[in-house]
Amino acid sequence: MAKTISYLTFNGDANEAIAFYQGVFDLEVTMKNLYSMLPNFSGDEIQGKKVAHARLAKDDVEFFYVSDIPVGDVTSGDQVSVTYFADTKAEFETAFASLAVLGTVKLEIQETGWGASYAEVTDRFGVNWKLNFQAA
Repeated sequence: MAKTISYLTFNGDANEAIAFYQGVFDLEVTMKNLYSMLPNFSGDEIQGKKVAHARLAKDDVEFFYVSDIPVGDVTSGDQVSVTYFADTKAEFETAFASLAVLGTVKLEIQETGWGASYAEVTDRFGVNWKLNFQAA
């Protein structure tokens, strides 16, 4: 079943934010990858210690995802996006095309190292979307 989940992005302090939100909401970190753990990582030691992707959950329900932005800076107030998990490739492509109309494509559709099709779009209302389709 298709679903959405909030995604929080930080400027290098995702580890601190994870610890904070764990305490606030009594969450469990169910997965955390640092940039140094990614295939073909070529950054420096500081970048390698940043969070590439983490999942936080409570009672086996995913609460939200967290990462540090790989390059550049996140603008305050622009740190939250919605991740859409499509059931089919067609739903994924339709959502991407529809959200891109009068919006801004931040990352074109591409195949990822985690075995999914992925894209990022800011829609015409300023909502940031991370689109994901992973075949079973």
